[in-house]
Amino acid sequence: MSSDWRIGIRALLIGIKYRNNIKGSSRSFRVCKNTKLKISHSARIVINNYLVTNSNDGFDNGRTSIFRLDDNSVLKSDEFTFLYGADVILFENSELLLGKIVF
Repeated sequence: MSSDWRIGIRALLIGIKYRNNIKGSSRSFRVCKNTKLKISHSARIVINNYLVTNSNDGFDNGRTSIFRLDDNSVLKSDEFTFLYGADVILFENSELLLGKIVF
């Protein structure tokens, strides 16, 4: 059974919860399972094409990715994919620019 519908539902819920934080399509922000998000109300995520978190976790390895954006931080992504186990912490007033790559 395909889990594509779960990915769509997860994207919709994240888009609703963080609608004031995400600039660009909320569907282009793919948050895979085992990802923990903590995003400040004043933080911004700017997505030009897509941003994927905790990718390649299809075999339930138990690894978790953490994405924390503190006050006034900005995460900008063109086409970026974080593999499983990546932790991203943007401190207050910081900015992270991501290009076209997998990390």
